[in-house]
Amino acid sequence: MFFSGKKSEGEKAPEQAPGEKKNEREEILLKAAVLRDVNSLLAKTGNEKELGRQIAALAAKLTLSPAGFFGLEAEKEWTIAAGHGLSGQAAGVMTALLRQLDQEGRLEPDKAFAHALPPPAEGQSGAAFRNFMAVTFTIPESADRRGVIGVGNYEEEHVYTVHRQWLLNYLSEAAKTLLAYTKVLEARSFFNQDSILALNHALEARDPDINSRRRVVNQLAMRMGQRMGLGDHDMEILNLASFLYDIGMISIPDRITLKQGPLGKDEIDIMRAHVKEGIRILTGIHSIPQEVLRIVETHHEQFDGKGYPAGLSGTQIPLASRIIHICVAYEAMTSNRPYRAGMPRASAINRLRDSSGAQFDPAVLDIFIEIVQSTKQS
Repeated sequence: MFFSGKKSEGEKAPEQAPGEKKNEREEILLKAAVLRDVNSLLAKTGNEKELGRQIAALAAKLTLSPAGFFGLEAEKEWTIAAGHGLSGQAAGVMTALLRQLDQEGRLEPDKAFAHALPPPAEGQSGAAFRNFMAVTFTIPESADRRGVIGVGNYEEEHVYTVHRQWLLNYLSEAAKTLLAYTKVLEARSFFNQDSILALNHALEARDPDINSRRRVVNQLAMRMGQRMGLGDHDMEILNLASFLYDIGMISIPDRITLKQGPLGKDEIDIMRAHVKEGIRILTGIHSIPQEVLRIVETHHEQFDGKGYPAGLSGTQIPLASRIIHICVAYEAMTSNRPYRAGMPRASAINRLRDSSGAQFDPAVLDIFIEIVQSTKQS
């Protein structure tokens, strides 16, 4: 066996002293801000190979590594599909090591691990990694294919901390989102994968649980769109908007977003500003359709005109916004939060019904309730 080291025990950042934890969190936010600004530097393509090169480069940048790689597996055979600063010898060693670890059943999905490697044998060059870390994951909608993102260093002294492993896990989640969109990106030019990557990182850096909540909202919204007979174009717009509706939350201070008690009037005004901030962010990305901007702008409007920011009512509010508004409210009521448990489905439905015709469109709400009640609870 030609490797040694200990696998990471989990995905969460390690426990640290308050000052150290704050500094690392600030570092994550800084990197997220950098990612938001690299749109113009990333290739505008949905091609999986080019996507792999971008991911490899971002992995190296996030972890301060000289080299990064992106690999794919099919039928237990691993290949390094793309690299950044990667020597041929390092790629060969990594391919063999991934195969060996896989055979030993040591590649746990979604868990980054780090290893130190021995120095090259006498007579060999020093162009192979001395230490590396990697994370494997299942390619979305391709249960028989896996991907790997990794980084390496050619210097013996470089050690990958548990925090760096957590950052790599963080990047792999964004990679899943990108790969899930690859087919759409190749077929249409509505938006670019670099924009989605930057936005996902920026928002998830502020709230690690946001991805799971957006998935629930997105799934509910898409079921609504299908039940209501939306066309392909409108479904694609709804799909994108139901991921980006709350992107403006990255501008709201933690003292407000993480507050466990009720918000004061001034705090509510600051919280509501996330809608305008979301429009400001998305307006700078020319590949985002205008319809999506309109939905993000109006997803907090209420059917009776008492919502914000414009006080629109009824059908003045786009249908997609009325759909997302209901999905977001239901997810918020039924999901657990650090400061309270989620309510049962029946209680949430009753709350929604109480606001039918006021906060929510009655016709849209009736369809939503039918869908939720027909879904088997886990």
